[in-house]
Amino acid sequence: GMVIKVEKSKRKTYYLIRDKLFAYWLATREFPRLKKLADDRARLLYIGLEALIREIFFTLQRQVVVEDELKNRLTIEPTVEVRRYEGALGEVDMIATTRSGRTYVAEIYGGVKCPKKKIDELLKSMMIAEKQGHKNIIGLLITYFPPLEETIMYAQEVRDQNTDIYVLTKNQLKEIAKFSATRL
Repeated sequence: GMVIKVEKSKRKTYYLIRDKLFAYWLATREFPRLKKLADDRARLLYIGLEALIREIFFTLQRQVVVEDELKNRLTIEPTVEVRRYEGALGEVDMIATTRSGRTYVAEIYGGVKCPKKKIDELLKSMMIAEKQGHKNIIGLLITYFPPLEETIMYAQEVRDQNTDIYVLTKNQLKEIAKFSATRL
């Protein structure tokens, strides 16, 4: 029960380590593939909220419909690829693509009070994904705790300008995780 098998197609099968502490321990050992990871980066990638959310999206087994904090319905499809981007254009917490060509781009915040500047960071992440050639981009501000009222109002303003963004909290994440091999 320590390893999760995720089949994305007939030729693509991945294995994920369920125990995050064990995965962190492995990541900090001297393996050639993981040697370049610094201790802090390994902690972020294997123990953090970002890694957990990417794993939930990666192991999603069927389509899920949730209502976000702005009271909008969002359909989340199973993904074929989920990754974090760090490069010349900046950094994106999650880029998840589906078979139908939909791309979920997420700004993930683990603090108690999600500030409205996270919406601006999400918009920047969406532009980075677009520059990488992704189409049909849906922005997700994912925060474990409910965001500040000013953040909700700003997100609604941005959404009213025809930008496809949603605000998700632990409530929506729990709904999504019900149909994933990873639990929140």
